[in-house]
Amino acid sequence: MSWENLYEKFKRIYLEIQNKKKDLPAIINLQDINLIEILEQSYCEKIFYFQSKNNSFSLLSLGFSRKFDSFSEIKMFINKNKNAYINAPTKFEFSNSTEDLSEMFYLGEWTFIQRNNSTTLIIYPEAKDQKISPPELFFKKEVTFSNDPFIIPPWVNYEERPTQDIWIEMIKEIKNDIKNETLEKVVISRKKIFEYSVPVEPSELFINLHKKNFTQNHCYALFYQQNLKNAFISFTPEKLFSTIDKVFESVSLAASAPRGKTEQEDIEFEHLLNHSHKLIKEHEYVTNEILGNLKPIMENIFIGELKTMKLPYIQHRVIEIKATMNENIGPLDLLSYLHPTPAVGGLPKQKAIEKILLIEGEPRGHYAAPFGYINQHNSEFAVAIRSAHLLNNSLTVFGGAGIVEGSDAIEEWNETGIKMNPFISVVNNV
Repeated sequence: MSWENLYEKFKRIYLEIQNKKKDLPAIINLQDINLIEILEQSYCEKIFYFQSKNNSFSLLSLGFSRKFDSFSEIKMFINKNKNAYINAPTKFEFSNSTEDLSEMFYLGEWTFIQRNNSTTLIIYPEAKDQKISPPELFFKKEVTFSNDPFIIPPWVNYEERPTQDIWIEMIKEIKNDIKNETLEKVVISRKKIFEYSVPVEPSELFINLHKKNFTQNHCYALFYQQNLKNAFISFTPEKLFSTIDKVFESVSLAASAPRGKTEQEDIEFEHLLNHSHKLIKEHEYVTNEILGNLKPIMENIFIGELKTMKLPYIQHRVIEIKATMNENIGPLDLLSYLHPTPAVGGLPKQKAIEKILLIEGEPRGHYAAPFGYINQHNSEFAVAIRSAHLLNNSLTVFGGAGIVEGSDAIEEWNETGIKMNPFISVVNNV
């Protein structure tokens, strides 16, 4: 279906709802439509896009229907609305406490769901006045598909935060804490900040990053636009968890090695990944902590074999974990149990978070926070690493590294640079 025909269909659906010929919430089956193409035509303040690994599930939410003030309110709403998909990027930042979690959820007004080669549009009215917005408030008036390559404007100022010298001192301080046995592991991050003389359009940047990265990587694609000047983007390989009814799945992903320039070099780096005492220990911290958190709330815990996840710029150790959730446990509870994992926080958990906030000196925002959705029968959350934040004329790109006994500051600096490469290549129009 062409965009012109699809847009006309949206207008007809809106008029049918206005004329009381369709009930709310409206659930409309569409053809197999690429949600990225719908996103490309979207132009509204609040947008949330979630695409799971291997493109098995995609969600595009436009506009705002309602927020939630408590877990119990979310659970009641989901129990009564089996077709509702609740988005979870709103106020949740890396360092939020458990008490803050309910405020991160919201329900979009127009939500597109793509699964198994079919697309469904779900429309919920605005909660207070029970009205819905017309399609012209969500979409561009003119078709804007283009085969021309996206060119990001040249940046006019660039900053590394922290500088390499300060980074070295940060790691020295953490290693002293590890030596004194007050900490076992801390994941610290750094930023590359690019300033522009003109604004960068958020969805255009995301779509072009998506074209360059999603087809190559076994990763999630995440986009959350709070308004036309403020957006968060992530192409993350890290799954926090997914659930289908009571079936739970997660991964333990940690430790990194570069990709080789030749096949033989790549094999050598993978051998290092699987035999380095430091990298093995770093991954074991994550696996053991996840399993420790799961045992009180799960049954039939299954731990898969060690595998290597190979991305274009980097490779990781990864182990799949599956289990059955106890009857009184749901996805909302899992967020409290599992976030942050030692892969983005550290050990002991609370001391590591406190160290991160102290040593990094400023909040991480959405970097390393969970992004996902909850439905009556399924849920899925990714950990938003490999990410960037676009605010006004500034683009901040994040990279993080796990510091354990034996970590080398320059090696970790170089590793975080590799993790930023997918964004930097687009920033520099490479």
